[in-house]
Amino acid sequence: MKAQQIQRCEATENESASFARILEVFHALGLSMPKPARFVRG
Repeated sequence: MKAQQIQRCEATENESASFARILEVFHALGLSMPKPARFVRG
C-alpha cells in the first residue's frame, strides 16, 4: 500500500474501509493482530 493511500484512509477516518483494507494498513505500518478476529452480526 502506498503512503498516499494510507493518507487518504486517514483523511476520511477510514469511514468506508473494509476489514481487508484495514489489514493492508496494519501490514504497511508493520503491525499485526495478536489474536484472530471474530465478528458477530448484531
